[in-house]
Amino acid sequence: MKRKLRAITQVSLALLLVWSLGLLTAAPSLAQGSSAIITLSPAETEYDLGCPSDVRTTILYRIPVEVKSVDDEHGAPLDAGDYTVNVVEPDRSFALTILSRYLEDRLEKRDDSLVLTVVFNDGSARRFTIAAVQYPAVHPPEATYRLDDPPYFLETHIAWGCATKIDAITDQHDNPLRREQDYRVLGNRLLILREYLSSNLQEHDDEVELLIRFDGGAEVSLVVKGIRTYPDISSPSNPAPYNLLDPADVGITITLYDTATVVAFITENGTRLEPGDDYRVEYAHGEAILTILASYLEGRLQEPDDSVQLSITFGLPDGRWFSSEPPFSIIAVGRTASIDPNTAEYDVDDPDHVQVTITWGDAVEEVLISDDYGDLTGAGLVGDNDDDEEYDYVLGETVNGKATLTILKSYLGGGLEKPGESVDLTLVFDFEAAPDLKQEVSLGITAIGTRATVHPEWVPFDQSDPSDVSTVITWRAAGEVVSIFDDAGEDLTRAVPVANNDDNSVAGDNDGDYDYVVGETADGKATLTILKGYLARKLQEPGDRIDLTIGFYSGVNATLSITAVDPPYIHPEEAVYDLDRRDHVETALAWQAPTKLDSITQNGRPLTPGVDYEVCDTIEDEAILRILNGYLAGKLQKPGQSIDLQITFNVGRDAALTITAVQSPTVRPTWAIYELDRRGDVISTDITWGSATGIDDITDEDDSPLRPEQDYLRLGDTLFILDDYLAEIMQDKRLAEDGDTVVLTIRFNDGNTAAFTIRARGTAPKISPSKANYDLSDPADVQTTIVFGVATAVSHIEDDKGHLTEAEHYTLQTIEPGMSSTLTVLNTYLEDKLERYRHAVTLTIVFDIGPDRTFTIDTASVCFIATAAYGTPMAEEVQVLREFRDRHLLTNPPGRLLVDAYYRVSPPIARFITEHSVLKPVVRAGLVPVVAVSAVVVDTSAAAQTAVVGLLILTLAVVTMAVLAARSRGRPVEHG
Repeated sequence: MKRKLRAITQVSLALLLVWSLGLLTAAPSLAQGSSAIITLSPAETEYDLGCPSDVRTTILYRIPVEVKSVDDEHGAPLDAGDYTVNVVEPDRSFALTILSRYLEDRLEKRDDSLVLTVVFNDGSARRFTIAAVQYPAVHPPEATYRLDDPPYFLETHIAWGCATKIDAITDQHDNPLRREQDYRVLGNRLLILREYLSSNLQEHDDEVELLIRFDGGAEVSLVVKGIRTYPDISSPSNPAPYNLLDPADVGITITLYDTATVVAFITENGTRLEPGDDYRVEYAHGEAILTILASYLEGRLQEPDDSVQLSITFGLPDGRWFSSEPPFSIIAVGRTASIDPNTAEYDVDDPDHVQVTITWGDAVEEVLISDDYGDLTGAGLVGDNDDDEEYDYVLGETVNGKATLTILKSYLGGGLEKPGESVDLTLVFDFEAAPDLKQEVSLGITAIGTRATVHPEWVPFDQSDPSDVSTVITWRAAGEVVSIFDDAGEDLTRAVPVANNDDNSVAGDNDGDYDYVVGETADGKATLTILKGYLARKLQEPGDRIDLTIGFYSGVNATLSITAVDPPYIHPEEAVYDLDRRDHVETALAWQAPTKLDSITQNGRPLTPGVDYEVCDTIEDEAILRILNGYLAGKLQKPGQSIDLQITFNVGRDAALTITAVQSPTVRPTWAIYELDRRGDVISTDITWGSATGIDDITDEDDSPLRPEQDYLRLGDTLFILDDYLAEIMQDKRLAEDGDTVVLTIRFNDGNTAAFTIRARGTAPKISPSKANYDLSDPADVQTTIVFGVATAVSHIEDDKGHLTEAEHYTLQTIEPGMSSTLTVLNTYLEDKLERYRHAVTLTIVFDIGPDRTFTIDTASVCFIATAAYGTPMAEEVQVLREFRDRHLLTNPPGRLLVDAYYRVSPPIARFITEHSVLKPVVRAGLVPVVAVSAVVVDTSAAAQTAVVGLLILTLAVVTMAVLAARSRGRPVEHG
């Protein structure tokens, strides 16, 4: 009995010693207190809308806690499937992950935010803020580039998101920028270099829009605008002329790029001009109108070439001064240049040079001459060069301030071929006294003629509808028609027209006896009609042609050509305008040259060539008639609307073109839900066909085609995706978990495509609980429940060494067929894996469908001796000791070493106490001071805890002496 009491005493004293050591190691945490030792890192984070993914934060704790719930802003807890909590470092941190499928329904646009509250089992709570962003992005998206003080580069910052690199940068004209030459990327800095910006931004408010393409397909726009801040003297040219012959104030327009800029003062050779007396300034619409008064200038500018140099100083908004460089000059001029005459005629029937006289005035004796196509080429004197056709004009010598300008007939004949045509020449004069001053004078030359002409010179003869053909004779000085003969030498017979009849019908009953008729002359013109009887005899097949020579009394002939043609037509006569694609509409014109399109009208209103339509790609007997999108977009707004166009040719019958508005084929809705828990559903959508009439094929993201009738079925306007296909992609795990998507591309027979997305919804497989304890003091099997959800079976279970064997390492017992099972991990497996406290094993459970799950088993964190003494781990005393251990021993390295040592030696002691129930009251009595002081430490304030530290040293000394005394009493007495 004494031996048992001695053992009990020693155990109690040993426990007291261990507790005292633990209290000593916990002293730092006692001094710090236990408040504010749970933190979230980070407490605020972002959710990228362009790259949606789970959002994670780390829960750091210095006292053992568990996440009780995660609540939304309304205080409602999130579902278990909306977030996960995983151990990162045992007894130190958790990883809290808010799943993307929860966030995507609540964060839909940029700057949306969500505030969640993480509630712990000790009653404390922490806030976690998630803000929606859209990456990739550049900041700022709009920037300015100073043109008058350009920096080496323009910098903007890149928020990458999912992107990792820039694939290309192009401007608004789709011209690519060159890496390293036009731009550089340094980390998250994008630098647009000065060489590129200076060549593309020349004037104030010039703008370049850059399209930045990232890998992954994202595109971001960056707009750079060129700005000027320094004032700009924009008009007139520098120097400005002061006309001595007509003295007047000289006005100067100054562009103020910052409206706060003012003209501070003006100086001439360092002397300031007086405002009001010498000049005045008016401000309006971002400009300063500076007027240098004639009263100031007339005393300084007396003779041509006299000048004044004015320096204009501006006051800038930031307090600085800015002076115009170079100074602004005003120069005196006397006379301007002139030409006489400024209009002339060129006879196309008797071509000759055209001459005018230039009076130079104060202009230099040089001139630049140009027309609408460019500069003319000057030559030496006429006749000096045998090849005068290489030149356009000759400028003669100046005598008494005048010179003769000759425009050569070789130039005029190339542009003036018919009477009435004209050319406008611009003569630009320079002034030596004012180099920036330019004077422009116009010279107009009009073609005239003295010979008779016919217009048109070609007419068609429609064999499908034979009729007379006509042309108009302009007599000029030619006189009457003498004869007409054809290219076969046959003279045509002239008829007399019916008196007072404008249609040139022939007198007599038999028109076939005559070949042509000349109508009455009015305003110098007459109508020549070639009769159909003659034409039908000469022109037998389309393309046949005759050339008629018309002789006049003047002896100069004219030519008229007539060609047999088929009537033109168009094909197709009906076309569609796709409201989605917004493209031009084309039809083919079938005609024989030189048939021409006269006009196109819609309800009598003519269309404008080049704006509303164009004729192009003429090859042999066909051309393309293109009705332009700009015209159609204003006429056709809704499917089913149509317009009728009337097309008129210069010969033959008219044609009609009907254009009807349609839309590209679409599917509605564009997505559907596939219920994973109720497999076998058939997904359907409705088709709006537009211009399509059928489906060519359907493919998925892997470009794998779906099989008609097996994978999909079309019934009228409804498309069904069949369960055979859906089950197949579910089996290969492409559509196996809630939130998985498959995007199908539907290709229609009109070339259009539509996308149809199928999203999985259902319960993913899970286990509950996902963590369990293995009690080293009472080892036994460990169980959890598997909820299969979309899965149908467990494929296998593995640990870090490989696959586990069923029946040897674990068993599966079905609770509800197809719904859940009990997984039992056998003790025979665990006792080899978990040998001591804080050991753990993680099992991976692999399902046939859906994601894998993990099951973690670690050694139970119980107080073995206290549990044995009190009979249950749920005893209040055991809970106090556990809380003391978790808060104050496991939060520092010495305390963790002490706990590890305790758990290595305590299991056999606990088993001894359990086997000898008589010891339990004694051990409980020995634990009373331990539990009491632990309760004080756990429940008291930080200040009171600090006072306990002083007491523990005395306690430790007393305990040590008691242990030594007990041991000395137990030793046998030595005899000398």
